[in-house]
Amino acid sequence: MPRHKMPDGLYVSVSQIKTWLLCPRRYELKYVRGVAPEFVPVNLAFGSAFHEALAGYYNEIKVSGAPLRRDLVLDVFRAAWAKAEEGEIPLQADEDDDPDVMIDKGVSMLHTFC
Repeated sequence: MPRHKMPDGLYVSVSQIKTWLLCPRRYELKYVRGVAPEFVPVNLAFGSAFHEALAGYYNEIKVSGAPLRRDLVLDVFRAAWAKAEEGEIPLQADEDDDPDVMIDKGVSMLHTFC
């Protein structure tokens, strides 16, 4: 998927503004100092993997006029989840969050979607 080139000079994104409004200290650490977070919440990783699967589905419609096959949508989700699990920043789950259950939940949701 092509990325848009960032404009030269000052750039402020919606995410930056939301971060500043929620926590100016977090904004400083992330956007000014470039400090990486200690962990990624497992729910954030789940949402990102799910969105990546949907992006694959709709991108295929855009390119070919037909949706991405269900098995390929699930492959995109599983690959994005595996990438998050193997990433440099560890995933952190709440005591109620079981990563295996979340994978099953994502697969179930995508089956329903497709």
